Amino acid sequence: MIAVVVVEGVLARGDDLRNAQPTKIAKALYDGLHLTNNMIALTRADPEIAKWWLKREHFNGWSSVLSYPDNLHTWDHWRVDQMRGFLADGWEVFAYIDTNGYVCDEVRAMGVTTMALSYPAMPPGWREVAAPRAWSDVVSTIDDSVPWKD
Repeated sequence: MIAVVVVEGVLARGDDLRNAQPTKIAKALYDGLHLTNNMIALTRADPEIAKWWLKREHFNGWSSVLSYPDNLHTWDHWRVDQMRGFLADGWEVFAYIDTNGYVCDEVRAMGVTTMALSYPAMPPGWREVAAPRAWSDVVSTIDDSVPWKD
């Protein structure tokens, strides 16, 4: 089984791994997952910088460290595509860990257990929604989901 962890935000505070410190839960999370799973890291950083940072913080034993390669996809879509690829290749995914609610929702829709981390400074919720929905859309969604309505 594999566990897929996004480095920035989950293990590292910030996006620049050249000077990022680990998050408060990083070591415990990594150690717990690494005991029973092959670990795959997803990162925005250059592959060499990412490997250096993981080694510096004693997060050793990764099966793979995958770096966001280009601007053909957004960072969010690239992570979803990576998960789609793991599943298509037949990997059994134990869990996907990220701070982005949209990505976790997309991965969960694929049948994968997700862990959406949130920190006091970055709570999830309505702020992640790009634009509010029209009231008529909300009403029609509720009307469609009410089983006793004629």
